[in-house]
Amino acid sequence: MDTSGFRLSERVTGGSRRGRRGVRRLTLRTLLAVFLASGLLAGGAGVAQAGVAARTGGASGEVAAGGGAAGVGVQAVAYYEFRPRHSANKCLDVANASVAHLTQVVQGNCWGGANQRWQQVSLGNGYFLLRPQHSGMCLDVAHASLAHGAPVVQATCWNGVNQQWWVRDLLNGFFEIRARHSDKCLDVAHASQAHGAHVVQGTCVGGYNQHWERRYVGSWG
Repeated sequence: MDTSGFRLSERVTGGSRRGRRGVRRLTLRTLLAVFLASGLLAGGAGVAQAGVAARTGGASGEVAAGGGAAGVGVQAVAYYEFRPRHSANKCLDVANASVAHLTQVVQGNCWGGANQRWQQVSLGNGYFLLRPQHSGMCLDVAHASLAHGAPVVQATCWNGVNQQWWVRDLLNGFFEIRARHSDKCLDVAHASQAHGAHVVQGTCVGGYNQHWERRYVGSWG
C-alpha cells in the first residue's frame, strides 16, 4: 500500500495546523500590541488634556477666583469728587466726616478725604444713588421734602425717590444733579463760597452753584 500520499497529506495538514497556530499567535500578539498602543495613546491624550486643562483651566480659575473674590467685597469701586462751579477748590462733603444718619452735607475745602469721595451707583433706570465712601450712606433730601431750600443730608439708604438722583450732563464739563422726587437741583445755599456752606435742593435756575464738576479720584475695593 502506497502511503506516500498519506504522509504527504499529514505533513501538509500538520503544517497547516502549525501555520494556523502561528497565525493565531501572531494575531493575538498584534491585538495585544494594538490594545497596549491604544491604552498608551489614551493615557497620553489624557495627560495632554490634563496639561491643557491645568493651563487653561488654571487661568480661568484665577479669573473665576478673582471674580468670586470681587463678589464678596474686593471689587474695585470708582469714586468721584463733585465740585461746585461757583466756588474754587470746594467739594461736596459730609460735615465733620460724621457717620451719623441725617448729617448735613456741605461744601468743604477739598482735601481728598473719604467723606468727599462719592460712589455713583446706577439703579438701571437713569437714576443713581450717591454714597460717600466713609459711611456708605446715601445722599438724601431730608424728609423727602419738596420745598426749595430743603436740606440735603446723608442718610441710611432705603432706595426712596428722595435718594435717587439724575446726573444730567450739561455738555460743558459740568453736571446738574437733580432729585427724583422733586426734580430740584443740588445747590450750594445762597451761592456761598464759604467752607461749610450748606448744600440744599433748590429750584433749578442754571446757576453756577448748581453746576457740578465730577472728578474721578480713584478706585477702592
